[in-house]
Parts: sequence; structure tokens; C-alpha cells
Amino acid sequence: MGQHKQILFVCAVTAACLIPFVGKAFSVDDPLFIWAATQIRQHPLDAYGFPVNWYGTSMPMWESTHNPPLASYYIAAVAKLFGMSEVAMHLAFLLPAIGAVLGTWKLATQIGSNGTVAAVATLASPAFLVSSTYVMCDVMTVCFFTCALALWVEGLQNRSQTRFLMASLLVAAAVLTKYFALSLLPLLVACTLTIDWRQSLSVLWLLVAVAIIAAYEWLTFRLYGTVHLWHAMFIAVGVDRGLSRFAQTAVGLSFAGGSFLPIVFFAPFIFSKRVLCAAALLAVAVAVYLQEIAWRPQLGAISYHQRMTWAVACQLGLFIGAGVLVLWLALSDVRGIRKQPLLVTFSLWIVGTFIFASYLNQQNNVRSMLPMGPAVGVLVARRLDLSRRLAIVAALAPAFALSLAVACADYAWANSWREIAVSAVKVSRDRPLWVEGHWGFQWYAEAAGARSVDFLDPEWKAGDCIAVPFDGADVKDPPEGCVAPAPTRLERPGDWVSLMSRRNGAGLHSAFFGPMPFRIAAPEAASCTVFVATKPGAEWPKGESVDDPSESERRSARAAKTRGAW
Repeated sequence: MGQHKQILFVCAVTAACLIPFVGKAFSVDDPLFIWAATQIRQHPLDAYGFPVNWYGTSMPMWESTHNPPLASYYIAAVAKLFGMSEVAMHLAFLLPAIGAVLGTWKLATQIGSNGTVAAVATLASPAFLVSSTYVMCDVMTVCFFTCALALWVEGLQNRSQTRFLMASLLVAAAVLTKYFALSLLPLLVACTLTIDWRQSLSVLWLLVAVAIIAAYEWLTFRLYGTVHLWHAMFIAVGVDRGLSRFAQTAVGLSFAGGSFLPIVFFAPFIFSKRVLCAAALLAVAVAVYLQEIAWRPQLGAISYHQRMTWAVACQLGLFIGAGVLVLWLALSDVRGIRKQPLLVTFSLWIVGTFIFASYLNQQNNVRSMLPMGPAVGVLVARRLDLSRRLAIVAALAPAFALSLAVACADYAWANSWREIAVSAVKVSRDRPLWVEGHWGFQWYAEAAGARSVDFLDPEWKAGDCIAVPFDGADVKDPPEGCVAPAPTRLERPGDWVSLMSRRNGAGLHSAFFGPMPFRIAAPEAASCTVFVATKPGAEWPKGESVDDPSESERRSARAAKTRGAW
């Protein structure tokens, strides 16, 4: 198959996988990027100059978001042409997904691997497929990241100053999309030194990217009185997860393995029997150990205090074993540095992403593991025997089936919160509605006329309605004596893949919900309860809005009782 046909095939497969999800409701952090885009359309040079209630109280937008605004500028441009509908946004973000897959294809061809297999293997991972169905910055960052690296390698191979300049501009674009892309700067330096140290002066082209990034940070300082990059880094590193290093490593391996679980299907074809036996023994040991202990908050699941069942322990052990294979794939390939110096770059790429997501980032989730996806796909393709086409297809088929199942469950979960938000506004009838929780639930509730509760300054009056989602972000129970339950509880049942459930230990978008990105188990129904206030909010006791273990446990127990009563 010629290169042009390969490119068309890769684009077609990517579009075929993602187009079915274009009707997906906005969810997780999507509203932050959309609000910023709305602001950009009115004030193009002041993306974050407005307040937002995202953590339970009104805060400046620049303080609430930890990413630069390039993705929001893209959303603003699309909205100007096609409107702000879900379909228009998801179709627009199909382009960065295709760009990321093509960047992976190019990198694979540069080390003599099969670009089509590498690109499809990357696409078949749950992390990439799920992240591509959102309108956040993550996949766009991966697109710029892979294309910048591919152009830089091409510049080294052809001694092309034009390629260096283009790569530097893409580095700046990646950083202005997500600050994690700053890791490209040392990565490109390492790439230059390992491929051809005689071209070391080419790294001076990176000063173009540094200048652009510095100019943006100067603008944020002039507008908001702080350098946004330093603020984002302080928030990310300063958050105390309450986990030991052992627990952080276990959760990190679980999320790395779950995010790229297709490596399990490829394992018989790319690893030796010794490596497979070692990974299997480790997974069994973890499963046995975890089955013998009660699951504690310090291990990653804030309110999951039940004794570990064999089903949970085996799934967690499988994810950790897959995570070990991902890291082994990166570290073992360093031995081929003499034949292919670019392998060092891929190894640093994977290990660096794992360290950042597991130990430095504000919280672990599949999106924090996503940047290593192209590197994993390229190294998997490099090890495969391309003459065994049937084996490759046999590995890709279940990988796609699993990833699509996770993506479909996430699609249903996001749409459930849209339906519940609209229903909550309807059941409140003519009464003002206040909502707790954020993400997509907040977006659609406010779009229908509701207002978000400010925990530090509650403004509702007696007789107003308050909607409290179960297992939501930044949610507090209304104190007893201040509110009375309305006769309506809103629920939307899930399917057979649990994604965001403290009871099931699954936290696709936040490891604070559980130590696994997902779990093959019946999920809890997405639900919220609508209360009627009997006292004004001014008389409501104020406190922390975060989900501390004691409050989550009380809320879970009370929700279980009300579910049985209603």
C-alpha cells in the first residue's frame, strides 16, 4: 500500500471511529473551554477576564483553569462559522484527532516501522478514543506534539532550517494549548543530541517557541497580575493527593495500563515469554494482596471502603500488569539505540509522561496519560512481525472492541447528565433552581435557566429548589433541617462499563474517584435529587466543598437510603 493510500486509510478509520460520537453532550471540563471561547468572541485579547463558579464558589477564570487558551480560540473560530452546537464542535475536533494520528504515522515511518499499524494501534487505545470525543485541549496538544517532533526529526535528517522553524512554531502552539507540552523543549534537545550532536546549534530555533510563550505569559501578567504558567504549575504540584509513593505508583501503573490496555492483546507477539510471565506474576500478586485487605482512601478511592472482591482485584491487577508492560516497552527499547537513536526520544517521552501524571500532576486520569499514546503505538508497531497480518488483526479487533465499549459508556454517561439537568429544571417548575456540582451537569442546567450554588455565599431563598447530583464534582449534602426532599429523584441507568464510580473504584476522569480508569461492572445510575429549601441560603452553615472521605461516605449512605425509599 502506497503512502498516500495509507494516509487516506488512517484518516478514514479515525473518522469512522469518532463520527458516531458527534452528538455527545459537553462534559467534564468542556464548559471551561466553551466559556473562554465565548469570552474570546467578545474580548479577543482577554480570554480569561471573567468570573466562573467551578470549584463551589465564584473565582476569576484565570484562577479556575490551568490551561492556556489556544483550544478556546479554535472553538471561538468554529462557533463564529458554524455555531456552538455539540455536533459542530465535535466535528471540528475531529481534525486535531486526525492530525495526531497522522503525526504518529509519520514518526513510525521515520524509524522504519509500519506507520499504519502504529497509527491504528494508537487510535485503538481507550485514552485516545475517549479523549477525542471531548472539546478540550488534550488531543489538540498531542496533534501539535507529534507533528512538531516529526518535523524536527525531518529537519535533523535533511538539515532543513525551514523544518526547524516550523517545528518550533508547533512547539509554541502545543504549549499554548496545554502547558504539559513544555516537555517538548528538553525532549527535542535530547533528540538532537542522540541523532546528530553535530547539529546541536539547531536547538537555538527553539528560542522562537520560547519567545512566543514568554510573550503570552507577559500578556497574562499584564491582564491578571500573575504569570499564568507559574500559577498552573503551583496548583498542579501543590495539591496533596494524600497518597504514599507506593500508592501513587500503583495508581499510575493502573491508569497507564488501562489507558493503553490494547498492549495486552499485542503482548504475545511483542514480548518474550519471560517478560509475560513476570508481568502475569506481578498482576496475580497484586490481585491476591489487594483481595486480602480492605480498600482504603490512601490507595486512591476516596469513599470505597468495602473489602476488595476478587473481581475488582483481578481487574486492578490486570491494569497494573499492563502498565508494567508499557514501561517495559519503553525501557527495553533503549538497547537498540545504536541502530536507531530516535528510540531514546520515545523512551523519555513515555517515562516522562508517566512520572508527570503519577507524581506531579494535580490528579491522575486518562487524559494525563494520553500524551504517551503515540510513542506506545510506534514502539508496539516496531516490535510486530508485519508478515503475521492475521495476528495483527486478531490483536487489533478486541482492542478496538474494548476501546469502543469504553467510549460508548462515556458517551452514555455524558448524555445522561444532560438529560438529568434538563429534567431538573422541568421538575422545579416555576421555582428558581440552584445546582451543585459542575462538569456537563452545570453547563446544561445553567443553559436551561438554573444557577450554581456558591458555598461561600449561598443566595437561595426559602421555597427555591436545589439540585444535588450523586457522585458529582464539588458537591455537598444540604444540611438537615434546612431543606426537604421533593418527591422526584432523577436517574439515568448506565450500561456494563463503570467509568466514574467511587463504589466501583473507577475514575476515568479523576483518580480521586477510584484507582482504575474503568471497570467492567454495572455502573451506578447517574442521578440527582431535587430539594426544596425551607430556609434562605444565608442561614446555611458554610464549610468545605471538597469531597472529604467522611462527607462522601455520609452522602453515599444517605443516597442509598433515599434510593430505596423513592
